[in-house]
Amino acid sequence: MKHFKIMALPDTGSSKSIISYDYIRENGFPDTTTNQRLFNARNYPMKCEGIAQLEIIHSSGKSIMVDVIITSSMKREFLIGIDDLKT
Repeated sequence: MKHFKIMALPDTGSSKSIISYDYIRENGFPDTTTNQRLFNARNYPMKCEGIAQLEIIHSSGKSIMVDVIITSSMKREFLIGIDDLKT
């Protein structure tokens, strides 16, 4: 399993976790295509390149597996959606 460390922001307005494509590409993570549609807070469509499964490890040591949507519509960002925050 590949490891990399980035800062993630909680996003209580999003039901899904979203990561920018550049993080996935830079770290060599595999992704799968998806027909899932993605919209930003203003309800504008965002590009959806696929889905990847990542293990998120909190500074407390707790970890969860999360399916994240990959988008090139944002750069160098990782947003954790409300559903994953509740896990």
